[in-house]
Amino acid sequence: MLMQNTSPARNWLQVRVDDGVNRWGVGAKVKVYKEGMNGDPLGLLGFVEISPSHGFSSSQPSIAHFGLGDETHVDVVVEMPFGGSVYSRSNVSANQLIVIPGS
Repeated sequence: MLMQNTSPARNWLQVRVDDGVNRWGVGAKVKVYKEGMNGDPLGLLGFVEISPSHGFSSSQPSIAHFGLGDETHVDVVVEMPFGGSVYSRSNVSANQLIVIPGS
């Protein structure tokens, strides 16, 4: 049987974490909020802890992927596992890959 996805296209965001020390962002906690609701639990759209391991003897890309539905702009917060650094970006446009902290 062949299935065809006929659902409407929606928005997304991919986040790669590279602070220069932890190049793959392993252990980083990435949170995405509705625009203007940075840190508000009611505005939380998604949470991913970066981990490249995925089962026995396999891995996955060190990128956090979020489905945003109809949201076109969001706020992103990244908490690093070592040293406690927190990076935040507001008003991030959907449908792109961003690197945090970036330059």
